[in-house]
Amino acid sequence: MIDDEWGRLEKGTVSGRAWAELDATRSRTIAALTAVDDRSAKNLDAAIQIVYTERRVRLAAAKEGIAPVLIYALMATATVAVLFLPLMGWPHGVRPSIGLGLIAGLFAAGIWLVLQLNHPYGNGIHVSPDAFRDAIARYPSLAG
Repeated sequence: MIDDEWGRLEKGTVSGRAWAELDATRSRTIAALTAVDDRSAKNLDAAIQIVYTERRVRLAAAKEGIAPVLIYALMATATVAVLFLPLMGWPHGVRPSIGLGLIAGLFAAGIWLVLQLNHPYGNGIHVSPDAFRDAIARYPSLAG
């Protein structure tokens, strides 16, 4: 996951091998538990479906992001909001100009943040595999 999948998520591509491994894991565990306990098999199947869903969400976040029309609408709304104040008689002078500049800066920072978080695996602000590595390191302590 960390070595292969994370690099692909940064590029916005999908690994077919990961889907195949997930399918194989599901088949093996369900087959092993069905022989023992039907209730446990159903619980495990529900948990594996959650894993499938979470993977689809991660892949959608890596590949698609926010629709471009929404980003353009956000930019247009911020521009109109800032320009609306002077059009409606915002006072002129140094202090009101500084206030208007700060409002424009806040909108710009918000848009920048949305664009950075748009692709959570590949932009400046991104999800790194460190938390996944920590979980793998702690996993043996949970078993005992």
